[in-house]
Amino acid sequence: MLFSSLRKYYLPASLLIFAMFFISCSSDSYDAGTPTGSGNNNNPDPVTTNKVTMSGSAFSPAAITVKAGTTVTWTNNENVRHTVTSSNGAFTSSGDLFLDDSYSYTFSAVGTYPYFCSVHPSMTGSVTVIP
Repeated sequence: MLFSSLRKYYLPASLLIFAMFFISCSSDSYDAGTPTGSGNNNNPDPVTTNKVTMSGSAFSPAAITVKAGTTVTWTNNENVRHTVTSSNGAFTSSGDLFLDDSYSYTFSAVGTYPYFCSVHPSMTGSVTVIP
């Protein structure tokens, strides 16, 4: 008699415990593709760098995201002349950059700023500025 009473509650209680365990384990969200600067997943910080290099006739990284007020610095790491030229005139262009030359620009307004090398027009990049 006692066993049948316990059996009546055992299965529902076991299912409830399993469901609670499953829900608590699956509610943790983790996105390895989203860098977080502060370690707080509620406020991800997509800013990973403010430095861009020029080598192999490419900007690296080609696209970056920075916060408003950030100064971005481009450095020419090869013995070929390059420029950092705004595609739409939204920021001041660098002029010629030779080996080890750098150019910096501070982005204060939110938006996306495409750019290219006027010597090598297929060499493109962009800066996205967030609040």
